[in-house]
Amino acid sequence: MAKITQTITIFPPAPDSSTDSASVFNTKANNFVAHQSSTYVGEVNTWATEANLLRDEINGIVATIPNGTINDAITTATDTWSSQKIASLAPTITWGAINGNIDTQADLKTKLDAKENSLGLGTAGQVLATNTGATGKEWVDAGSGNTKLTADSKAIVRTDDTWIDNQCSAWVSFNGKTNAKLGHYNVASVSTGATGKYTITFEIPMTSNIYAVVVNCAAGTFGSIGAKGTTNIVIDTRSMSGGGTNIDPDMVDVTIFGGKI
Repeated sequence: MAKITQTITIFPPAPDSSTDSASVFNTKANNFVAHQSSTYVGEVNTWATEANLLRDEINGIVATIPNGTINDAITTATDTWSSQKIASLAPTITWGAINGNIDTQADLKTKLDAKENSLGLGTAGQVLATNTGATGKEWVDAGSGNTKLTADSKAIVRTDDTWIDNQCSAWVSFNGKTNAKLGHYNVASVSTGATGKYTITFEIPMTSNIYAVVVNCAAGTFGSIGAKGTTNIVIDTRSMSGGGTNIDPDMVDVTIFGGKI
């Protein structure tokens, strides 16, 4: 009687994202994929061919043996089949996004690249950090000593109030004759309603009007502070001569600290 002689080689250790470093995970995955695409395929095909031959022979025996002896033939065939059964062909990869049983090599590579390069989205209030063992990246809750994005998402600051109070909350350098911004941070617009009077509107409002303002102007002029609000601030510029009349300088620089409590 025909026998199934082809054995199936057990798969190499599967990658485990809960314990493997990124390099170990990648090496195991490559070995896993290589085995799946070469050794495993050939062995299973040979096994299937031998199994089909055995099936055909069993069917031929069953069709010709007299009643009363069929059980003996079935027992012999079952023993042959059981001795070469496929067991534990492929261990399960613990990272659920990969399925070693159905993914193609290209699928596995795509998923492994994503695993290596991205953690996906964290939850609200979390920040990206190096894990305790310094072997990879992880999301952690923002708190004292950690960092977070400010409301305008343009600067990273510590969460303790001292650093927040001492950072530059907004600045702008503009032409006082045209109101054109030459450079700025957190300033949406500069407008004027009269000579030497400017309203600077913030992109992201302050949370408090308790902030310090520094005003510098072109030579021969000076600036002072008008009304301070959470959405804008008024600046007054004047000439140092001629009785201090209002004037539009060629250049006005305004820097603001605080206001983000």
